[in-house]
Amino acid sequence: MLLGINVETAQKGDGDTMKVLLWGNVRSDADYNFTVGAPAFISAATAGDMTSTAPTGTTGFVVRVVGYGNTADELFFCPENDWITLA
Repeated sequence: MLLGINVETAQKGDGDTMKVLLWGNVRSDADYNFTVGAPAFISAATAGDMTSTAPTGTTGFVVRVVGYGNTADELFFCPENDWITLA
C-alpha cells in the first residue's frame, strides 16, 4: 500500500491538487515531536498525527512504521512495506 504525506501548509478543497512526499525529509517545528533515531508511527490517539510511540490497544488499528526522527522537528519519511493490525 502506497503512503504519502502532504507537504503544503495551505488547506486544500476536494479535487484540488497538492504536493505529496512519498519518500524523503519533512519538517514542522509546530507539529512534530519525534525521538531522534526512533521509528515514527501513525497515531491511534490523534487522527492525522504521528508519534514515536507504537500504538497499542486500539482494536483493528494498523500499526506501520512511517519513518524515523532525524530531529524532534524533522522526519525521514520512508514508510515500511509491512504492518500489523491490532487485535
